[in-house]
Amino acid sequence: MTPPPPTPRLALLVVLALALAAAPSFAHADTRPCAAEAETVGKMKQRDPSLTPPTDAAAQKHIEAAKRAYGVGEFDKAIEEYTAAGLIVDSPLVLYNMAQTFRAAKQYEKAIRQYRLFLDRGQPGSEVRVLVECHIRTMTAELEHAAASAPPEGPSHDGSSAAEPTAEPVAESEPVPVDEPAPSRWTGTRKVSVGVAGLGVVAAGVGVVFGVQSAGFKDDAAAICPSNPCARADEANELSDRASSRATMANVLYGVGGAFVVGGAILWFVGGPDSDKSGEADETAHILPMLSPNHAGITFHTRF
Repeated sequence: MTPPPPTPRLALLVVLALALAAAPSFAHADTRPCAAEAETVGKMKQRDPSLTPPTDAAAQKHIEAAKRAYGVGEFDKAIEEYTAAGLIVDSPLVLYNMAQTFRAAKQYEKAIRQYRLFLDRGQPGSEVRVLVECHIRTMTAELEHAAASAPPEGPSHDGSSAAEPTAEPVAESEPVPVDEPAPSRWTGTRKVSVGVAGLGVVAAGVGVVFGVQSAGFKDDAAAICPSNPCARADEANELSDRASSRATMANVLYGVGGAFVVGGAILWFVGGPDSDKSGEADETAHILPMLSPNHAGITFHTRF
């Protein structure tokens, strides 16, 4: 017995089911690969230790120059600066930023190599690792797609060379910014101020020694000639002269020491980080002592 022919409605449902099974998915792909992973990393409260900026000043200058070149699309210049920084310090951050730049320049094979070096040397946390591995998968897929869709090598039928395929770009992200270190409070001028104040303390200490000697000579002279006339007047006068000379030197050294201490304090306050950022004060500061029998002090010349 032959089965009855299918009704038109049943046949339509079967055809529709087969069409849906064979048809490709119509879900729209994310136009920004790894966007979810990048958003997760962006919400991290603390920066991953692998992305800590280097502290070397020369390396930081190259990194800042690379960031400026990256911002205007000069990727070759940015790579050159990151390479210079990498020759100075062994920093995972430099590897990461170099990979980001290669990826922005669509040099995916070099970007993948730098990302893998970053994963190996930087040992990032899980969030950063997931993001980097997503970038590697995306670029690998782009390279495979470009290789599969590339025309055969060699000349075409009309004698012209086959055009090289261009991989589609992936989502770009800025290199990790570098935090500039806080300026040191021990500027060059403040180091000079400590030396100046130290000289003042030494001068005052030597003045104390001369003052003690002066008092000793006076006591010796008084002991030799307690009253006038005195048989040892010449010896007593010599001791008195010595006492007067030592007293003069003590007074001069007191003045010099005090002036140097005051000068050191002034240099300390004017030589802070806010007033000596460029280091010009170190190059133009001059401290000169002024000594005379009746005057002691220092002169300070600088340009701000």
